[in-house]
Amino acid sequence: MALILADAISQATFWIIISCLLVIGLTVIGFLIGNWARRRVFDPKSLPAAGFQLDDLRRLRQEGKLTQAEFEKMRDRVIAAAQKKSGGQPLPPVNNPKSNDRGKPNPS
Repeated sequence: MALILADAISQATFWIIISCLLVIGLTVIGFLIGNWARRRVFDPKSLPAAGFQLDDLRRLRQEGKLTQAEFEKMRDRVIAAAQKKSGGQPLPPVNNPKSNDRGKPNPS
């Protein structure tokens, strides 16, 4: 009887250990797959650059929070950063009928 009980405890312990290892293994595999999928879907290269964009700078200048000199200096920095990110290729012009190339409203 003691031998049968010891064997049953041994088998139960074996299956508990196997079950725990299986749960841990599946958790690690799930984490790795989730991490891979997140990196694939949210490619950092496709996200907008941190910092100001030209629309933000135009809005700040129109609200009077930036002087024209500050705006031009920061605009040049944003454009240079965008050109650097694009590999030095010139950026295509943006067709914005509401403003000219300096961000000022068109006189029409």
